[in-house]
Amino acid sequence: MHSVYSDGELTPAQLVAEARRVGMDFMATTEHNTADAHQAWSLAAAEGLTIVIGEEVTTESGHWLALGIRSGQLVDWRYGVRDQVVQQHLDQVHAVSGIGVVCHPHAPYPTGTFRYPYDGFDVVEVWNGLWTSDRPWNADNEAGLDDWSRDLARDIREGWWRPAMGNSDTHLEGQIGLPHTVVLAEALSPEALLAGIRAGRSWVAGSTQIELEFSATSGSAQTKPKSSATSGADQADQADQADQADQADQADQAERADQAERADQAERAEIGERLATRGEPFTVHLQVRGLAGGVVSFHTDRGEVLRENFSGPSHRTAWGGNAGEARLVRCEVRHRDGSMAAFTNPIVLD
Repeated sequence: MHSVYSDGELTPAQLVAEARRVGMDFMATTEHNTADAHQAWSLAAAEGLTIVIGEEVTTESGHWLALGIRSGQLVDWRYGVRDQVVQQHLDQVHAVSGIGVVCHPHAPYPTGTFRYPYDGFDVVEVWNGLWTSDRPWNADNEAGLDDWSRDLARDIREGWWRPAMGNSDTHLEGQIGLPHTVVLAEALSPEALLAGIRAGRSWVAGSTQIELEFSATSGSAQTKPKSSATSGADQADQADQADQADQADQADQAERADQAERADQAERAEIGERLATRGEPFTVHLQVRGLAGGVVSFHTDRGEVLRENFSGPSHRTAWGGNAGEARLVRCEVRHRDGSMAAFTNPIVLD
């Protein structure tokens, strides 16, 4: 988020009012190479909107976000990839429990293209907003998504993966929330929000009207079909019928107990979490709301495994697999023209 303190056209107060109008719960201040606005943004936080203090570190070899820094802290930007000093500046951010985010890695201007190795960075900005473009999703974002998704399988095998996020990169009026990151945080505090972003407990949407639920379950979560029998009641006496009724009641009680036991044993994971399949089949569930229609797809480390067209304001679907078939699964929701509406960080399948 950029205000008049760097190269934006709106004041912090105007940005806060617009963020609240479109339904934002929090926002990050990321003025270019300055801490001058931190106090103004801190005052804005008292107006009911959580503010994460940050900086867009605009170096000659690419931009990165320092999120969660202290008010008044300035991260140096006067270097390039050849100086080999970016890690020491990341260390300064990590020292105050902040995170470093790769910004718009394929931005089509000289200093915007990210030329540093991703090593040491916590998150990558896959979806960057409108800024001077009239297209909310463009080829630069598609290239960022391809890079990130290609690295996911390797990173997960190595034991750690780098989450994705999306930011409006607001400079002008009317850009807030296009896109934005939805964080499944434990609380609406800067610390909890940063923890959720760092852990990948988040998904990205192009509109605040979009709602999405994405989860995976394993174990014996499916109920068994009821067995049935035909009893020739016209040939049985009342005692036989009563005996059959008692047996049916006992069978129903046993079935309910069996279902409860299997539900307790089932595992469940949401976005950014790990699902312990324990050798059992798994099922991935999605519900999306707030779109007139589009295309849903599921992606694993082996490629796309589900694609469905849908119409109407709500769509629910599921896909199942066996343990070992995939190490991760993530979701994309696109408009009919192929542009992105929402995407998730992965669920890791163990």
